[in-house]
Order: sequence, then structure tokens, then C-alpha cells
Amino acid sequence: MHDDEQINVNETQNEAKYVQQHLANERTFLAWIRTAIAIMGVGFVTTSLHFELRRYASVKADALIKAVGYASLALGCLTFIFSVIAYLRKKSGINRGEFRASSWIVVALSIALIVIALMFGLCLYCTY
Repeated sequence: MHDDEQINVNETQNEAKYVQQHLANERTFLAWIRTAIAIMGVGFVTTSLHFELRRYASVKADALIKAVGYASLALGCLTFIFSVIAYLRKKSGINRGEFRASSWIVVALSIALIVIALMFGLCLYCTY
């Protein structure tokens, strides 16, 4: 094998490795987008719940249902924004040959979802 052929083989292997990483980054981005849509869906469901239960719910429960709906919509939008930022940072890191795990977004999203779930449970408790 000539030196030129060896260089071409190495370049092709490196390009293939980066292509796989970029594709994995895109799959992760799409998973975050699905998560954001699901979270916003919870916001829309609780908003419709608000209209269905407002004649039965107390003022406190009504306020909690609204808060859960707005918080879910806001969290879904923030998840979308942060997923775009994480995607672009990872894309840049892949091109530079670096990798940084973004565990803060997972922790922040988990805490926010737990708070929303507790608020939703409190809404149901106050309503019935």
C-alpha cells in the first residue's frame, strides 16, 4: 500500500466516525424535541381540564390547574430552546474532536417535571 492510499483510508475512517457522531447528535436532538412537545401537550391537557372542572374546582384548585398548564407550556418551550443550544454545542464539539456531557439539562428538566407532577397531583386533590 502506498502512502497516499494509507492517508485516504485514514481520512475516510475519520469522516465516517464523525458522520456517525453527527447522526447520533441529530437523533438526540429529535428526542429532546419529542420531549418538549410532550411536555407542552401536558400543558394543553391541563388547560382543557381547567375549562372542564372550573365549575367544580375551588379557587385554589383553579389557580393550581392554570399554573400547571402555564408551567408545562413554559417548560416545553425552554426544553426546545435548550435542546437547540445543546445540539449546536455538541455539533461544534464533534467538529473539534471534543465531547462534553450536558447533565445539567437532564437534572434541571427532571426537577421541573417533578414539581409540575406534584402541582398536578395537588390540583386533583383540591378538586375532588
